[in-house]
Amino acid sequence: KEWYEGRGIPWRMGSLLYGIWGSGKSFTIKTMCQLLDLPLFVFDLASLSNKELIEKWQECQNFSPCAVLFEDIDSIWDGRENKNKSEHYSSLTFDCFINKLSGVDGIKNKFIFITTNHKEQLDSALLRPGRIDEHYELKSLNKEEQTKMASIILDSKQDLVDNVVNEGI
Repeated sequence: KEWYEGRGIPWRMGSLLYGIWGSGKSFTIKTMCQLLDLPLFVFDLASLSNKELIEKWQECQNFSPCAVLFEDIDSIWDGRENKNKSEHYSSLTFDCFINKLSGVDGIKNKFIFITTNHKEQLDSALLRPGRIDEHYELKSLNKEEQTKMASIILDSKQDLVDNVVNEGI
């Protein structure tokens, strides 16, 4: 933050969390924000038009610092075309989203998180430094990690922990 402010540049940090479904991408972000007492704004890009993104974006501008989460970004665009586009629905465009990430009226004083199951499907313009600065792969937990996580969530109730880890329930 100090490096940016010392140069008159609004600070921001963009991070991509990617990996298979269920690997804890969103959970990790939510938990981090809770531990740091950071407000978290979650944007459902699939349901937003350009106008709605701009309006919702204004709502979180009064919070600094805060975190912004764009989940499952691979389900929004095919290249730069919105997969949800139809003749009856004005969907979010790729260029509007990119401009909100790093344009003149872009993200300032925020932690930006994007999640995806398919990093390889994302447009390189989205992943460049200045928009997304860090890329983190979350992999499936091994048995020991599953047991530790289940113990935390289930308050170490061993019979429940064993069922969750062994049976997936």
